[in-house]
Amino acid sequence: MTTRSLLLVFFLLASACLASNFICTKDIPVYDASGMTIATIKKGTSIDVNTTSDKDLFPVLFTNEKGEMVNGFCKASDLNRKPNAAPPSAPKPAAKASGPETDNSDSDGLWMTSLARAQEMAREKHRLLVMDFTGSDWCGWCIKLDEDTFSKKEFVDYAQENLILLRLDFPKKAPISDELRKQNGALQAQYEIKGFPTIIILDDSGKEVDRLVGYLAGGPKAMIARLQKLKN
Repeated sequence: MTTRSLLLVFFLLASACLASNFICTKDIPVYDASGMTIATIKKGTSIDVNTTSDKDLFPVLFTNEKGEMVNGFCKASDLNRKPNAAPPSAPKPAAKASGPETDNSDSDGLWMTSLARAQEMAREKHRLLVMDFTGSDWCGWCIKLDEDTFSKKEFVDYAQENLILLRLDFPKKAPISDELRKQNGALQAQYEIKGFPTIIILDDSGKEVDRLVGYLAGGPKAMIARLQKLKN
């Protein structure tokens, strides 16, 4: 690997939250909130583990054999950890929905959550589709990108006139429907997402035309300039 390639890898690692932070040294059972076993994570599998818990069970996030993102709990002893003083919020029951098609946007009304509906709108309006793979309540670089770029008026105004936005969230604490968890996990596998944030940009036919891994400095101007080049 060349020096330039090594520097690029270092930059991407430094500006993105890796999707996993623990590699299982043995087969580890996974439990739900009631303590029932729901899965077994195989030895050598990479998983994401909450850093804090005041109980013997730590919240974990992993991808199962079907490519779905799964939330659960593993014993502290299996993770080589000890309970500590700052407990995370326990996972809440997922909000019921008839499917991703009915869960069309998040609280700000700008970002959609249904891939099918977002692609339909992109085709109808002949717009770029921006897919944001994010860990909205735990990934520091994701939160910073949202605060510095996506939430700024300059970007919001541009997006309303030129883009379709799709947020594919992988939260640790916030509730998410089973349908959206399945959809997001499948897309993570399809696009081989290794870290957060990752921005995938599709044209109105659904073809990938650009990919941004990690935090993009420069605020709305930098993001808009990159998107504008794809339109021209």
